[in-house]
Amino acid sequence: MIQERAFRVFRQEGMDRVNARSVARELGCSTQPIFSYFSGMNELKSDIEERAYTQFTKAIRPALAQENVLLACCCGYIDFAREEPKLFRYLFIESGRGSKGFAGDDALPAELFEKTASFYNLSQDKARTLCLTAAAYVHGLATVMVTDAIRLDVEDAKEKTAALILREVQALR
Repeated sequence: MIQERAFRVFRQEGMDRVNARSVARELGCSTQPIFSYFSGMNELKSDIEERAYTQFTKAIRPALAQENVLLACCCGYIDFAREEPKLFRYLFIESGRGSKGFAGDDALPAELFEKTASFYNLSQDKARTLCLTAAAYVHGLATVMVTDAIRLDVEDAKEKTAALILREVQALR
């Protein structure tokens, strides 16, 4: 129950607001029970970070079953940013934690490259280039949307992403 309430604080207010007092307030108790279950706030925050990444994985995983897996993953990434802005900020913008995210070569699943190569009739190398280009683009779109740097409608962002992917495929052929 402590983890769930701490995760709720994180989702609503961000990781910087997760502390013993805010979690205790959410639980309706003193801070003592928190430290009975966890050796410190770092342990609890580590658990919260894993939960956040699990939420992201659950949001993106269904896209891997789609025919146009690259576009589906990009749209899933945009949707995750819109639906879970605090989680998105923490995982992919703040403190360099984006290494686990969609925009890093090592973090992109091999099946994404394989399915993209097959769908667009590209070599593996060209599919990798396409995926990385699309990932960088969609990360930028999602970031400006979450930070309110640019007011961009979600459907417009998805249309722009689809258009970019088609242009890149044509350039790679």
